[in-house]
Amino acid sequence: MPLQTGSVPDQLSRCYSALKQELGTSPYWSIRQLVCQIDRDRITVQGTLSSFYLKQIAQSLATKVVGIECMRSEINVEAEQPASPGNDN
Repeated sequence: MPLQTGSVPDQLSRCYSALKQELGTSPYWSIRQLVCQIDRDRITVQGTLSSFYLKQIAQSLATKVVGIECMRSEINVEAEQPASPGNDN
């Protein structure tokens, strides 16, 4: 049976494309590096950002495009550690 216009997979596909575009045009380089996947009935956004501020921006963009009920966040926050003087590890 062919997919009907407006079916869930069709809507997710359109939302996925719109989300990729929105994240890809972010002024923040690290947000542009996030990965999106369609998982059953949701779009999952994955990646690592350096602050909770960036995570909130990314999630806000995603929910604006996709909606909270269709978006799953797997965004991790790992703050960059400054290099210690004299430590080349």
